[in-house]
Amino acid sequence: MVLSTNLFLTDMFIKIDNVLINHNFNDGIEVEVRGPDQFYLVEVREFVGSEDMSIVLESYYIGGSKDKFRKKFILPIKFHIDFEIVVYRYNFEYGLERLYNHRFNLRDKLVKFEIKTSDENECRLWAESVKKFSKKYGCIPWVVSDIENINQKFLSHFNIPTSQIYKTYKIGKFPKSSNDFRTLDRRHENQLWFGWYKLFWSYEHPRDYTKLNPQELVDDILGFS
Repeated sequence: MVLSTNLFLTDMFIKIDNVLINHNFNDGIEVEVRGPDQFYLVEVREFVGSEDMSIVLESYYIGGSKDKFRKKFILPIKFHIDFEIVVYRYNFEYGLERLYNHRFNLRDKLVKFEIKTSDENECRLWAESVKKFSKKYGCIPWVVSDIENINQKFLSHFNIPTSQIYKTYKIGKFPKSSNDFRTLDRRHENQLWFGWYKLFWSYEHPRDYTKLNPQELVDDILGFS
């Protein structure tokens, strides 16, 4: 059960009793927890397709008052997925207690789309996909590209409360830079699950973008494929 008593916002943190929690989705998924407990367990759970049940995508302990744990939870997936965050504290008498959860929801949120291309036709194509994405999820799009007249087609271009950006998507052709267990195996050409782990080409692209046309590339990043 989520502890909803004494919950309020302080600066960019949510305060639940004596614990401060902050999450940021502008460069992957980041969660920070500050509190008196020795450690906290953070989970990112993904909803796959139209399923109501979520699957654990990543989970590990981060430090509260102990230095031996990482101070921040980071899952650097930058393409679109449907997920929730769950934070637990450890009760030495009863075990894990759910402290907080946040269901990712773009509706009525300011969402930044960084389009990385100098090709105007490609930029226009990707901007149309941004419009489609924004209509589907009900978000407020802010487009940043090298083509100013494309940027100006989005109303939020003229009135941008940057501190209120909920999520940032980067659309472009980004070289593979990761080499961890999720992205190391070159045999995997698409997102797939291996046991409890999700494997994909890179944290920017679910599939090898060099084998895709511009429409397939943006569909991958924005979750249409």
